[in-house]
Amino acid sequence: MIAWVSVAASLQGKRERNEDAVCIERVGARNASSVVMIGCDGVGSLPGSGETAAAVMEAALRAIRGYLRRRYGLGPFRPGEHMLLACCLRRLKLARGLQGASTLAAAVVPGRLKARRILTFAVGDTRIYFLDDRKGLIQVTTDDHDGQGSLTAFVTAAGRVVYRSLRRHTKLHRLRETPRAIAITTDGIHEQCRPAELEAFLRYCIKGGVRSPEGLGDLLATFLRHNISDNASLCLHYRT
Repeated sequence: MIAWVSVAASLQGKRERNEDAVCIERVGARNASSVVMIGCDGVGSLPGSGETAAAVMEAALRAIRGYLRRRYGLGPFRPGEHMLLACCLRRLKLARGLQGASTLAAAVVPGRLKARRILTFAVGDTRIYFLDDRKGLIQVTTDDHDGQGSLTAFVTAAGRVVYRSLRRHTKLHRLRETPRAIAITTDGIHEQCRPAELEAFLRYCIKGGVRSPEGLGDLLATFLRHNISDNASLCLHYRT
């Protein structure tokens, strides 16, 4: 029987505060559950973005929980269903008085991956990866940057998602093979290493069977070492 492990960690780095927010949660009954992975990164150039990132993460989790409970018993994700999820996420309910902005990346992974269908949604430059045993590390999201490197898609402090098109930012992945892992990283990780290095690190974590946030945080700090200047966060869902 294939067992899955879910773990997340976030490091402050050399910043005054940690403005990342990550979580992994199993939603639903045991025989019809899904694993929800969320990563948010406050926009450092805007004050108050750390609080907004945490609020966006919590609001996105509530929205996805509600969506999954409404579709309970419907079986595998169906074509076009990623657009329904995107509509739930494009207007989040946040507390008043927040400032700044945040990125948002979310993956919904069925508890039973026999159907091999995964929903993803991402705005900003927080990334989602699939780790395939044959194809290696696959980035399944696109960074929303203009020619100067500024963000062109994000979530505002009012909970409104600024995007180019919902179809660009969300996808239903119908995979031929079950991935070895699904990962979400903030830019404090993927901008500090090459894809091959990140793939090797993820495989090392899986081989070592890391299960606790503390253990993953220690491995992440060792991996980044002198390159850990920004906040750095990782969500990892892998099969043993």
